[in-house]
Amino acid sequence: MTGRIPTYTRQVLDGLAQLLADNGIGVYKPDGYAVADVGIVFGTWPKTPATAIKLNAYDEVIGEAQTTTLYMQVATRVSKSYLASLDMVDAIRDLLHRRTDVHLGAVTVAGIEHISTAYLGKDTATDLHEHTLNFRLLGGRWTHPVTDQ
Repeated sequence: MTGRIPTYTRQVLDGLAQLLADNGIGVYKPDGYAVADVGIVFGTWPKTPATAIKLNAYDEVIGEAQTTTLYMQVATRVSKSYLASLDMVDAIRDLLHRRTDVHLGAVTVAGIEHISTAYLGKDTATDLHEHTLNFRLLGGRWTHPVTDQ
């Protein structure tokens, strides 16, 4: 992306990864991870490290105002112990839920709301417990109308 301004969603994902890492929840190193790291990644689970936090964004366009609300799915794969895996879930929820005036890269959102948490079972390849947390980012961006010329 040399010479281009990162997109809104990319800035939010990058900023959220940095916020988690700055608060001791995982390690964010886009250039690679040590085997022992709880790596913060985007999109899909990495082969290594086995322990990871995965971030995905999805959105919804709301009503006539045409504002876009951004949602974040934060998935965890961190422990063979179910109870220890819940410690990570709680740490993420405690950090993000009801946080206000959040700076995520060049983007500022008014707040973050926790929507839901679900247990996904054990990953068969790693034998680690997986959970997913879903968050709504408040103060969405405008969606500009597109017209044919």
